[in-house]
Amino acid sequence: MPSTTISKTHFYYVYVLESLKDGKRYIGFTVNPKTRLETHNKGLSFQQCLEDC
Repeated sequence: MPSTTISKTHFYYVYVLESLKDGKRYIGFTVNPKTRLETHNKGLSFQQCLEDC
């Protein structure tokens, strides 16, 4: 019996942020920019975002 494989394509968004406090740059990525920004604005860390972003 042939198997059916469903391929789900994900787009990854890469971003670079620069701190206004010390000028350091942070490079990150996400599959959901809107959720990542909401998570950031709530003060949650990247680790807490791994499941949703």
